[in-house]
Amino acid sequence: MVARSCTDIKATTSFTVGNLTSVKRGKESVGSFSRKVEYSKVVFRKTVAYNEIDQNLHVNNTRYLDWATDCFQIDHYQDFTLTGFSLEFLAETHWGDEIELRKGSGEVNPDIEAYELSSEILLFKAVLRWENLKK
Repeated sequence: MVARSCTDIKATTSFTVGNLTSVKRGKESVGSFSRKVEYSKVVFRKTVAYNEIDQNLHVNNTRYLDWATDCFQIDHYQDFTLTGFSLEFLAETHWGDEIELRKGSGEVNPDIEAYELSSEILLFKAVLRWENLKK
């Protein structure tokens, strides 16, 4: 199993998985989000729970990665390991929000998007990078 850690999760967010670090500062866009992605599959819907929020009643930043990785089935984890990721936070997510996670059509590295259901506001985008364990 690959060791995974999240560090310095603040307004400037730095995530480290293995030897890869991805940094997001404020509202500037991460280059990997510039491509147009077709979102073909709603993976799940959920209500943001109390245990997912911080002291300001916003979703704790670590939950976004949890939700993105929940978009994959067990067979994916048997064949691939997460080597890196980037998150782009686009709107605040709050306790009680109804959200929907959608997965792009890419086979190995599909992008993930999350929307607030009642308003259809895009909350965040995630790009996850995977390494094939069976090489």
